[in-house]
Amino acid sequence: MPVKARTFRPAGYRSPAERRRDADARRGSAASRGYDGNWRRVRLAFLKAHPLCVFCRAAGRVEAATVADHVVAVVDAPERRLDWSNLRALCKPCHDRRTATEQGFAQPGR
Repeated sequence: MPVKARTFRPAGYRSPAERRRDADARRGSAASRGYDGNWRRVRLAFLKAHPLCVFCRAAGRVEAATVADHVVAVVDAPERRLDWSNLRALCKPCHDRRTATEQGFAQPGR
C-alpha cells in the first residue's frame, strides 16, 4: 500500500491554525476593541434607519446593507465609535473591499 511522503517542517514551524490562534490572541476580543453591547445596539438602529449600501447605491445598484462601517476607524477616534455621523451603511462585499484597501493587505506598498 502506498505511503504518503513525509512533509518537511523546519524548526519553529507553526501550522496555519496556530498562527491564526496567536493572531487572535494579540488582537484581543471584540469587546476590548470597542464592539460591545452598546455598539451592537447602535449598529442595529443605524442599519434599520439606513437599509441600503451607500457604495452600491452610488454605483446604481440596490443592495441591502449588513455592516455599519466606521468612516474614521475606532482605533483612530475611539470617542466617535457610537457617533452616527461617523457611520455608513455597507454590504459585506463593499465593506471587505474598503477594509482591505484602506486598512489591510491591499494597501499600496504592503
